Amino acid sequence: MKNRKILLMDRPSFWGAEPQHSIRNLLTEIREIATDFDVEYIEEQALLDSEEKGKRTELTRRSVGNAEIVVAFDLGIEAFQEAKNLKWLHILGAGVDHALYAELADSDVLMTSSKGNGGIPMAETALAYMLFFQKNILQNLKAQQSKKWNPAVNRELNKQTVGIIGLGHSGADLAQKCKAFHMRTLGLRRSDKPCPGIDEMFSYDRLQEFLRESDFVVITVPNTKETKDMLGDSEFEAMKDTAYLIVTSRGGVANDHSLLKALNKGWIAGAALDAHTEEPLSQDNPFWEAPNTIITAHMASTGQWIEERTSEQLLDNIKRYVDGKTLLATINKKVGY
Repeated sequence: MKNRKILLMDRPSFWGAEPQHSIRNLLTEIREIATDFDVEYIEEQALLDSEEKGKRTELTRRSVGNAEIVVAFDLGIEAFQEAKNLKWLHILGAGVDHALYAELADSDVLMTSSKGNGGIPMAETALAYMLFFQKNILQNLKAQQSKKWNPAVNRELNKQTVGIIGLGHSGADLAQKCKAFHMRTLGLRRSDKPCPGIDEMFSYDRLQEFLRESDFVVITVPNTKETKDMLGDSEFEAMKDTAYLIVTSRGGVANDHSLLKALNKGWIAGAALDAHTEEPLSQDNPFWEAPNTIITAHMASTGQWIEERTSEQLLDNIKRYVDGKTLLATINKKVGY
């Protein structure tokens, strides 16, 4: 028994068709890097279930209590309170809004995430949604199902303007992809410093101008105190009635009530929503029936190479930690990303 421990709390479903094989390989590589650490694995759900029952079970105390490093999709507050030796928490996902409660934010625990790993597929998904709307895919599918010949006139992405809210990994990659389609690209973020692939940068105080010029508005930012309800009634009214909203990062950046109003009143032409305030959507959620709206189950960041990128990033950071170097993909717990 070693005095230091790394705990991997995982969801086997994350690791593709052969999760046990992938997890075994990852644990082996962690042990080869962190030779001074015990490495333990438990399925995350077992620990979360025990927390939901309000019990600090022996599993919680034994697994989390002496862990110096925890790798998980989430570390509930009860488990965190037991983690007396915790120095580094790595979240197996890009956003951390679901896992960043006050006690953790105020602690000295270092926090990282897998941000950046899903940037490429998220950008691809946003681009696919744009093509979906411009090429009348939904109308053509419906026509095919009813055996109806439907010579609808398509639109080009060429010369259209895309406004990208947030220029992290997915936003920046989307900008480059859109330039390949000869689109005009606008970027919106906290600062107006330049970004490759962006024709014009806007700071948050120019949001209305940014929206008025965009044919597509793509939300790629996390849901933080600063971005929550960023788009409300006045923002949707500022958009073109031919414009589309695309959400690939987090729900809640666009206010649900205002977005529904915009869709139902025709303030905007439609929306593609992969991330939602309520997940999963309940059967009576009004977005299911919102006009000209695509609903997908928060899968934009998935792809066949996610497992590989996530493992490589985690192993690199564990080596950095062991060597006393600065970690990558760190989270500023005060701002939430």
